[in-house]
Amino acid sequence: MFSARQCEDSLLRWLPPTPGRPGDYHEYLKSRWRNEVYTRRPTEIDFERFWNISLHEGFITATTGFLQPQDLRPEAVLEAIGEYARPSPSGIDLVLTPSPRVFDGRFANNGWLQELPHPVTTQVWGNGALMSRATAQRLQCREGDVVRLTVERRSLKIPALIEPGMADDLISIDLGYGRRIAGSIGSSVGVDAGTLRKNVADLSPWFYTGVGVETTGESSRIIRVQTHFSIEGRPIIKEASASAFRSHPLAESEAESRPHVLWSYRGYHWAMVVDLTACTGCGACSLACTAENNIPVVGPEQVSRKREMHWMRIDRYYSGSPDNPSAVYQPILCQHCDAAPCEKVCPVAATVRSPEGLNEMVYNRCVGTRYCANNCPYKVRRFNFFNYHKQLVSPAELVYNPEVTVRNRGIMEKCTFCVQRITAAKHRAKIEGRKIRDGEIQTACQQACPAEAIVFGDLNDPQSRVSQLTKETRAYHVLDDLGVRPSVTYLAKIRNPRLDTVA
Repeated sequence: MFSARQCEDSLLRWLPPTPGRPGDYHEYLKSRWRNEVYTRRPTEIDFERFWNISLHEGFITATTGFLQPQDLRPEAVLEAIGEYARPSPSGIDLVLTPSPRVFDGRFANNGWLQELPHPVTTQVWGNGALMSRATAQRLQCREGDVVRLTVERRSLKIPALIEPGMADDLISIDLGYGRRIAGSIGSSVGVDAGTLRKNVADLSPWFYTGVGVETTGESSRIIRVQTHFSIEGRPIIKEASASAFRSHPLAESEAESRPHVLWSYRGYHWAMVVDLTACTGCGACSLACTAENNIPVVGPEQVSRKREMHWMRIDRYYSGSPDNPSAVYQPILCQHCDAAPCEKVCPVAATVRSPEGLNEMVYNRCVGTRYCANNCPYKVRRFNFFNYHKQLVSPAELVYNPEVTVRNRGIMEKCTFCVQRITAAKHRAKIEGRKIRDGEIQTACQQACPAEAIVFGDLNDPQSRVSQLTKETRAYHVLDDLGVRPSVTYLAKIRNPRLDTVA
């Protein structure tokens, strides 16, 4: 936009001219790789092929002739970490880690990432001193109480964040927050834990022992999107070890006794399968949904009031001992129920059933009664309390997907199974005189998932992948006993604590 050029091209133009140095950054980059990497290692392929393969695959691989196998020496690894494995004399250790959302702070001004829940703590818009319950009891602090950490002569005040599974006498803090000048969104969000670090060149800029910790009597707000992490014995999450699963598969027995409904899908019946074993809780699906469907960023104040707008959320549950629990992640979105309870209570028919099994929202009809949200057992419908787009300054509107409506205040919105992508695929198939091929449609969440935990397709096609997965012995539906007949099937979480392999 605006006849701009990338910063490297500008730097090359500002530098004094040097004989033999290309003025174009692309050629400069190729020249550097040719002279400093390619010519120093003999290979049987020419440079252009090496260059193209490396760009395509993202890293140097065996196919480029540069990968040299290395033997791992476990004893050397144990020797290297031995110093840090010793207990701290003072009893409190500190670990500084890059944030899984804003990294080292370079993404602090990205509202999508600030509002993306932390995969473990589900915290948004900030960071905290992550500690175990036992450590918090020993320090006599509760969640949100501000503690002062002291490393040598450097100190920092930060709110306590208590989480099951944390090692006792250990505090972990995400870096990347507390930037003073990060932009209109990221400035002064969270606490800058970098002030506790020594020189970056130090051998241990991430781990510190002998940390002083004291309560200050102050308190600060910790914003989490999920504050309850137990399923209370309900079959929301089904999980088993590999050995137990081989002996007793988790096949759903109530499928034949489900209540009959009037809907009959003679054409397509769109459905989704989510594999809980593959899901890592990274949140890429939630971010992709935000980008695809023009979902607004509402800010910390509204999230603290439980008004976040994510159409797909990642629920995190614990099982086992609170001191050493096992975590499981479950992406939750509109289940597109065949007997949807939201449709029965809408007084203006704003949420209706499509001939292809989609639970659709007609935004122009919605008057904001929120009856549908009250009647939804999955709590996946979002209400626009404000016009979050009114402060938009051009050309920021170019970030929106033109295929999706930008919603105004006062209406309900939710997952649509990326109906705009379904419609585009139907148009292509109609022009070519064929049916939609299996795998031709990918929802935004499916496309972004790095673990390929999400599968979407036509449930009426017995050969489709989604249809085959729904017949697996791991398949089940969340809250299926309610008789709402959801179109999202989950595959139970299978663990391998002893490196068992599933047959």
